[in-house]
Amino acid sequence: MVLEYQLSLAQISSWKSEFLSNASFVFGSKRTRSETKNEITDALFSQIGQLKAENECLKNKVEKIPVKERRQWIEPENCELSISGQCSAAKVSRSSIYYEKVQVSKSDDALMVAIKDIYLQDCTFGTRSYVAKLNELGFKVGRDKVRSLLRKMGIGLVDPMPSTT
Repeated sequence: MVLEYQLSLAQISSWKSEFLSNASFVFGSKRTRSETKNEITDALFSQIGQLKAENECLKNKVEKIPVKERRQWIEPENCELSISGQCSAAKVSRSSIYYEKVQVSKSDDALMVAIKDIYLQDCTFGTRSYVAKLNELGFKVGRDKVRSLLRKMGIGLVDPMPSTT
C-alpha cells in the first residue's frame, strides 16, 4: 500500500494509532447511543410538558377577555398560522371572523319608525293589527316582515289585563 499510493510508512502508522485511539467514538456501543437517545427523548418530553402547562395557563386567561377584543387578534394575512388555528387559539368562532353586519335599509328604517309610532299609540297590537295599520299608512308589508322588525326592535305584545270587577 505504501508503494501503490506513494505514502510513507510513518504516515500510515500515525493514522492507524489515531484511529485505534478514537475507534470507540466511531463504533460506540449501542448502549451509549441508546442512552443518548433516551436523554434527548427525556429532554423533549420535558419541554412538551412545559409547553402544555403554559398553553393551559394562557387558555384560561384568554377566556376572561371579551370576544370582541379577541376577534381583533385574528390576522388573515398571517402566513405562519391559519385563520382556523388563530381562531382556535383565541377561542373565537371562525364564522364570526367573516361575518359582516348588514346595515338597515332606508325602507326598513321608515317602516320601523311607523311601527314605533303605532306601538306608542296602542301597545296591545299583534302582527295582524300592525299590518292593517301599516297598509292604511301606505306601506305594503306582510306579517313576517312586521314580526322580524318587531323582534329586531325588541317590541312585544302587551296583553290587556282582564277586568275582574
